[in-house]
Amino acid sequence: MEVADAQMILESMLGKDFWIGSLQPWKMAVLAVNNAVFHGDVKSVKKHWPAMLRVLAKETILYVPTSRGGAAAAIVHCRCVQQAILRLLEYAPRLGLLTEEFQLLDTIRKMEEDNPISPGAITEFDRLVETGTRAITQCVAISSKSWKFRKTDDGNIDFALVDYLERIIEPLMQNCWLSHSRQIRISPVESISDKAHWSEIKAFIQRYGKDIFTQQNMGFGNLRAMLHQGVDNYLRSLVRIKQDEGEVEMAGGLLDDLQAGHAHWEEAVARLEIIFECIAENYSEYVDYNSTTTHSDHGEKLYMLLDMLRVQTGYERMSWSLKPVYWVHDAMVRARCDSAALLWERAVAKKSVGAAEDHLRLYTRLSEKYGMWLPSVHERLQERFVRPLQIDRMCGLVSKAVRQAKEAGPKPVFQELYAQIEGFAKEPMGVGFEMPEWLTALQEEVMSTRTDVPESEKDKDVFSITPHFEQVCLTRAQLDKLLESWDRRGRFI
Repeated sequence: MEVADAQMILESMLGKDFWIGSLQPWKMAVLAVNNAVFHGDVKSVKKHWPAMLRVLAKETILYVPTSRGGAAAAIVHCRCVQQAILRLLEYAPRLGLLTEEFQLLDTIRKMEEDNPISPGAITEFDRLVETGTRAITQCVAISSKSWKFRKTDDGNIDFALVDYLERIIEPLMQNCWLSHSRQIRISPVESISDKAHWSEIKAFIQRYGKDIFTQQNMGFGNLRAMLHQGVDNYLRSLVRIKQDEGEVEMAGGLLDDLQAGHAHWEEAVARLEIIFECIAENYSEYVDYNSTTTHSDHGEKLYMLLDMLRVQTGYERMSWSLKPVYWVHDAMVRARCDSAALLWERAVAKKSVGAAEDHLRLYTRLSEKYGMWLPSVHERLQERFVRPLQIDRMCGLVSKAVRQAKEAGPKPVFQELYAQIEGFAKEPMGVGFEMPEWLTALQEEVMSTRTDVPESEKDKDVFSITPHFEQVCLTRAQLDKLLESWDRRGRFI
């Protein structure tokens, strides 16, 4: 895949005379667009763009991993198409082609919907949308630095940037991201969100949980093994032990009911599987449940933890829906539009406060009902949808602080970074099973910060394998005209 990607870049830069062998239709169409992009020929890009979208729409960007029986050649083909699309998503906004960018994002969505493959396929839709969202934000953010305002209206540039980004990202959220996200299950806990299904799971745990969901049996290794080998095989092995020994401590009540016909085999397998998946997926919360409550000594009370996980998963679903909002904020921080990023953060906090409080109230009611308090779940809900923005703001200071720390004199940026780290560190988070999210993000940011790059090259991204060309800046008049051309249904004309 890396070799094919490098070859496409070289062929794109050199032109049609250097294309090697007979090419697939999608590759020929992409090469024609890339060649125009690298030469800054916007007119030719617009000319070839519709034909390229029609050809790409026939390809699939879903693949089945080899662990599930997928063919290596099919995976390579799919990943090559994805890589070509990723580059197009980076290139188009650099030439100011935002309409074309949205058309490509819409095509990507249709590629997944119209070209499905077998169950278990892997989607990279979120990575593609993230790349496009960041590229769009960078285009508008860099363009804003050339906008003209009166000297008395210095602050207006930040409000204008936030306003344009809100209007641009709105159709992406509504017509691309949210419509696709509804088809994605972000957690197995979502499968028990339905009231009727939840009642069945709760009753199953209360009846059979005492000798199944014990702390010894719910170790992480045991859970992964049971899920990997199949719950059906797990139950059958217990049946064989019972037949050989006449009695079995583990799941004895369930096995008796299965043999007597009081319980259906398929239903028992399905319910055990979803319970094991929920715990394995949220094992740090299970560790918290074990270490902070006495309920964990009673397997029949495991439904209390699952009920709290249902609240947390509802929060996670909303947080997932806000991903493009988070990407926009981080891209503004990277573009050094700190004041605008702060305005964006405040706007998100204001709009999400109602939903955040609803989740916290629901958690509090369950906590009082069950007589237990799970710090890990409460801490997650206390993020109120703005913690990711605060982490981005902290990480955005790292590169500035690294440079400033090497200079003589005061170091205000370094001190600001230190203060933000102290703010996160003063309150312990989690249960020690996993590193806190903010610390992981900070570590990755420090490791990725280059300290050996000459100051003259800091903003040129010279270490990127993407061919470099200057950002085309859009005026406010151009953005206004662009937005007017998009109808209310979010179609990009």
